[in-house]
Amino acid sequence: MTFPANGRHPSHPFARRGTPRVAQARRRDAEYLLRVPNDAAGGPVTKSSTQGSGWSTRDWVALAGITTLAGLLRLVRLGDPDVLVFDEAHYVQDACRYAFGMAEVCLKWVRPAYEVHPPLGKWLIAGGIAGFGYTAVGWRISAAIAGTLTVMLLYLTARRLLQATGPALVAALLLAIDLIHFVQSRLGMLDVFLAFFTTASVLCCLYDRDRDPVERLSQAPVRQRHPWRFAAGAAAGAAIACKWPGVFALATVLILVFWWECSARVSEKRLIAVIRTVREEGLSIVASLVITPLLVYVLSYAARYPPTLLTGRFWADFARYHQFVWLYHSRFGGSHTAQSPPWSWFIPAQPLAYFHEYARLGCREVAAFASPFWLLALLAVVLITIRAARTRSLGDAEGVILSGFALSYLPWLLVARNRSGIFIFYMLPTVPFLALALAHLATRMRRAIAVWTLLSVAFFVFYYPRMTAVAHLERLPVHSRACAGVSEYPP
Repeated sequence: MTFPANGRHPSHPFARRGTPRVAQARRRDAEYLLRVPNDAAGGPVTKSSTQGSGWSTRDWVALAGITTLAGLLRLVRLGDPDVLVFDEAHYVQDACRYAFGMAEVCLKWVRPAYEVHPPLGKWLIAGGIAGFGYTAVGWRISAAIAGTLTVMLLYLTARRLLQATGPALVAALLLAIDLIHFVQSRLGMLDVFLAFFTTASVLCCLYDRDRDPVERLSQAPVRQRHPWRFAAGAAAGAAIACKWPGVFALATVLILVFWWECSARVSEKRLIAVIRTVREEGLSIVASLVITPLLVYVLSYAARYPPTLLTGRFWADFARYHQFVWLYHSRFGGSHTAQSPPWSWFIPAQPLAYFHEYARLGCREVAAFASPFWLLALLAVVLITIRAARTRSLGDAEGVILSGFALSYLPWLLVARNRSGIFIFYMLPTVPFLALALAHLATRMRRAIAVWTLLSVAFFVFYYPRMTAVAHLERLPVHSRACAGVSEYPP
């Protein structure tokens, strides 16, 4: 390769933007991408390969089937028990006030306002209350829909990453029957919305990545359009607007987008590729994955303070509120019978009892704990990490699994050092990545993963009565011990 007289490479990151040399460098990157093999697909990177190996009728059937199954599981007997369960006592009453103001209907169970989380999740619960009334179905329907859609989004994500119908169906099925995700999808709480928006943000990043490499890299930066990247930023902002741990979703998509953009400039040395990415994509990344999430987060408060949104009073109240919330969570302590350390979340031992009573309908409860596939999925994550370290290469599927798992789970190990009130359902945004890890393993160990998936289905069926408040649980010999010595679990 020859260099110009000044010794500068034609694609040098400090070359003037829009010059023919920069355009030639971008076209060379695109042509190089078409020649080199892709680790995830096992073939050349083309528009068809980046979008998956041929979406077929079988995929439509699988997507419709698994979405319908997930929806039916979550909607059947959704209104039972017909009382506030666990933290519904906080979020549902706030949502009712959002929907109806201070109407008398919201005073059915009197509790003070619990404004220690952003409002978007409670607005989503309020939408169900506005449509179906202040009933158990009304305050749970939004969570059931979000849980069902998360299963659908995970199928699409796994199909794009693994480029096969079978593994994608395994991932979606494991999420559909995951014990914690199933129970949380049937309660008026916030964590299922966090998992939904986290999965949506990653999928939108994949859509942005899967543009034709020639189209993506041959255009000048000023002509770049990234609608899916902005959608990913909006989804990540919505995750933060449900609960602050949504910032882990934003960190995940930021890392993935930057990594993919650097990888697209493979014809350069690593440092030059990073500098070119910052110069060519920095403005787009900041606009879509920093400013857009911030706007979504701030606007989620607009409906609570509409008259003062553009005034100094709003921003003063906004700052004081966030200071209060930060102090609340940083000092949150004490003990709770349902709390558990993050290191124990993978062990299917003591269940988390959301609801338990022994009354006119006999013994019944709503309880859940770690699904049996979590431990095997954790092993899959370890194997992926070891393989990446040995080969010093990382495919797209492995990158999504490792970054998603690390950024949604590992921070809780640090938080647990200074805070005691931590619960297993905080694991919910991590579960889709665990299902992805096991589905990725299924591409190499089909029979073993198929057997483990069937065992997970059997485990779900076995514990279904304990997760759905089935009446007279004491009459079932295998579950009668759950009723021993317990009269009622407090909300």
